[in-house]
Amino acid sequence: MIGLDFLQRMTDVVDYIEAHIAGDLNFNDVAKIACCGGMYQFGRIFSYVVGILFTEYIRSRRLSLAALKLQNGSVKVIDTALKYGYECV
Repeated sequence: MIGLDFLQRMTDVVDYIEAHIAGDLNFNDVAKIACCGGMYQFGRIFSYVVGILFTEYIRSRRLSLAALKLQNGSVKVIDTALKYGYECV
């Protein structure tokens, strides 16, 4: 059974992710918020609970936010790509 403390930590993790999604997302900070020994342990727990890899969740979240920005039509693709961590060459 999942305890309330665990659920609060996962909520804190999601809040941290949302606050840092467009910038530098420090994976070690995420693991600390979740009270895990390291990113590997957190990644396994996250994958088990959410059903996808943590990195896939981040990638999907960034793509979703970028798509919403682009639908608005008032931003350039290059600016949106750079904002959400995609390198343009």
